[in-house]
Amino acid sequence: MTSLMIYPGIDGLCRVASSFDWIGAKYEEPANGQALRLKHVENRENGVLWLQYDVEKGRPE
Repeated sequence: MTSLMIYPGIDGLCRVASSFDWIGAKYEEPANGQALRLKHVENRENGVLWLQYDVEKGRPE
C-alpha cells in the first residue's frame, strides 16, 4: 500500500517547482497573503482526483 498527501500551499515564487507555477521576476511574490481553501473534490476514473480550490486573500486561521 502507498499513500499521497497534498498540501494546497501556494508560494508563488518564480522558478521554484510547485503545482501552481509563476512566470515572472525572481523578486515578485504574487501569492503573498493568499491561501487556497478546498471547495470540491470529485473522484474520477482511473484513480484521478479533481480538486477545486477558492483563492482567498489573507492566511487561513
